[in-house]
Amino acid sequence: MLEQAPEPTLEDIAAARAATEGKTPQAVLNAFLPQPVTHLGQKLVPLTAGHGLVLSLIGHPLATGEKWESQDILMALFIFTHRSRQLFQMVDEQSLEEDFLKFIDAIPLPDITSLGEGMVRHWKSATDTALNMESKHSGAQKKTADSAGG
Repeated sequence: MLEQAPEPTLEDIAAARAATEGKTPQAVLNAFLPQPVTHLGQKLVPLTAGHGLVLSLIGHPLATGEKWESQDILMALFIFTHRSRQLFQMVDEQSLEEDFLKFIDAIPLPDITSLGEGMVRHWKSATDTALNMESKHSGAQKKTADSAGG
């Protein structure tokens, strides 16, 4: 049986108002319905948790915080122009590297210098609007011990 969410309290409503105070309706809409973003003619997809997982799996500097190399900039562009489901399918089919090499054949060399900033900006705009997934109304307890797998 599904449990119904509790009615918001006056404190919940006050907190919601405080969190949105000064925000324009367009800023709120953009957080939930982002407009398509392009960079150097490439359409960037809205980023998801799947993109974060792909970046983590390949050890990308956006996930590790390490210094970027030229190939990291190009890989970020490649990842940000594909849905995460497509990326995982490429990994599964072992075609990620080949698809990446085909993709970068179309990127002019002079464009690489302006790509890094655009990729960081796209990542940051996605993570800046991320919502905290905890609920103070939830009775679930946070996991405090590592699982057997790690």
